[in-house]
Amino acid sequence: MTPPASSQTTKTIALFCARIDHWGDLGVTWRLALALTARGHQVLWWVDDPAAADHFLAHTPRHLAKQIAIRHWHRNAPTNADRDQLAAVDAVVEAFGCGFCNAWLTALAERHPTPPAWVVLEHLAFGDWAAAVHGRASPHPRLPLTAYWCVPGFVPGSAGLPREPEEIAELDEWANHPHAVATWLATLTPVTAPERYRRVTLFCYPDAPLAPLLTQLACDPTPTLLFVPPGEPRQALARHGVVLGDRPNPWPGTPHLWQPIPFLAPSTYDRLLWSSHLNWVRGEDSFVRAQWAARPFLWSPYRRSDDDHQEFAAAFRAQFGGNWPLADCEPNFTKPDTWLDLWTTHAHWQNHCSAWRTQVAHLPVLADALLGVIAQAMR
Repeated sequence: MTPPASSQTTKTIALFCARIDHWGDLGVTWRLALALTARGHQVLWWVDDPAAADHFLAHTPRHLAKQIAIRHWHRNAPTNADRDQLAAVDAVVEAFGCGFCNAWLTALAERHPTPPAWVVLEHLAFGDWAAAVHGRASPHPRLPLTAYWCVPGFVPGSAGLPREPEEIAELDEWANHPHAVATWLATLTPVTAPERYRRVTLFCYPDAPLAPLLTQLACDPTPTLLFVPPGEPRQALARHGVVLGDRPNPWPGTPHLWQPIPFLAPSTYDRLLWSSHLNWVRGEDSFVRAQWAARPFLWSPYRRSDDDHQEFAAAFRAQFGGNWPLADCEPNFTKPDTWLDLWTTHAHWQNHCSAWRTQVAHLPVLADALLGVIAQAMR
């Protein structure tokens, strides 16, 4: 999709993000930073945990990395150096409600000759309200600032989804070459002929209800290779009596193997999603990537103390359709009968995921929608 003409002038965009308890917000803003630099813009990635941001930048293509500068976000108040940086910024993007304190807002309002455009990038929305709010202006009650809303979502009129059409097409082409996939899988596991296994990725939260899937797989005769990243996915398995070492672990009494994997660079993780038969994902970043991979997936929504994640799951289910296990907070997710035909209907499930990707590919590309809102705010 070609960006709107008004968004094509090169801009310096400050992208503010806070690291909460997971790296998902950083992952989304990193992909967004890449997309903005690919369109010729300069990005100042202001992060309250710059060491974590460095991890992502280390895996950024060099020709794009030189257009992304990481800045330590001093959230309590801008330093003199921060103010100097703000002087050259065309727009500031407040990602995912990370929040500007009064000192930062005052610094934006006092910038001369005019304040930068201010865009609030919302979390992924699952309802029709995304279209109603996207692009809306919200004047500050005291300061000469106006926030403009950018709301990603699954409905027309929203900001759409993070997507890189060329990159996705390249991954599709790669995944259609079995020899290339087999060669790559051999770099991730020492298991002989991993391409002969059914492959499952497990990237969930520590409280994920794994019992139904584990029960179904325990009596399944098809050899399965299960890829498990460090941290919370292994904590979830440990709650169910599965403790992993550093090498492939046989699953006693089954033909299956557990394959521990390290934390993967996003581009490497993409290949794992594209080369697997079932992906358990979580939050927003891996959730959206799994949909572009067009493979059957299971989803752990980010847990919220107000239980709003259950409403998000219900709203997404209504849009996605089908009767397969989907979100791990759905009532039928833990019912044994739900899992009995998990693999017997896999081909139909796969076709549904492919059709779903075709449907959501008609939505806007988030980076272009964001640039459109910035252009609106700068008028």
